[in-house]
Amino acid sequence: MRSPVIMALGLSVCACVTAYGETIELTAEIADGPNGMLIEVSATGLAEGYHGTHLHKIADCSDPDAGFMRSGGHINPENKLHGFLNPDGYKVANLPNLWAHKDGTAKAQFFLPGVKRADIMDDDGFAIIVHRNRDDHKSQPIGGTGQRIGCIAIGDN
Repeated sequence: MRSPVIMALGLSVCACVTAYGETIELTAEIADGPNGMLIEVSATGLAEGYHGTHLHKIADCSDPDAGFMRSGGHINPENKLHGFLNPDGYKVANLPNLWAHKDGTAKAQFFLPGVKRADIMDDDGFAIIVHRNRDDHKSQPIGGTGQRIGCIAIGDN
């Protein structure tokens, strides 16, 4: 069973209680532009600081107690290594860190140049995962980001 997802005009919403006792609510809005895809993420319930944020292969956030492992690994059709600081280029799943304020709220826009929603959307959609720690953009395989603490499923249904 997939997590509750509301899709309207590219908007997805997910509220989840994690295995770590946190209640995190994420909202994402995705828009294709002429030169790439814009993702806007809003969150509540995060600890203050930076949180690594990545695109994962499957729109399934139904297992918060297991750390959202059903969302699969990073989207990586070109089989690249992790991180914006990787000299050989980064994978499409890499997003900048999400900053959460003292009150637990966060809001950011991420632009993926040259990428359209259709490029990464398949039959099982994809997920935006928020991690506990900051992404150092060089450590393999996930930039030292640690546990998956938030998940939002993106799908066409």
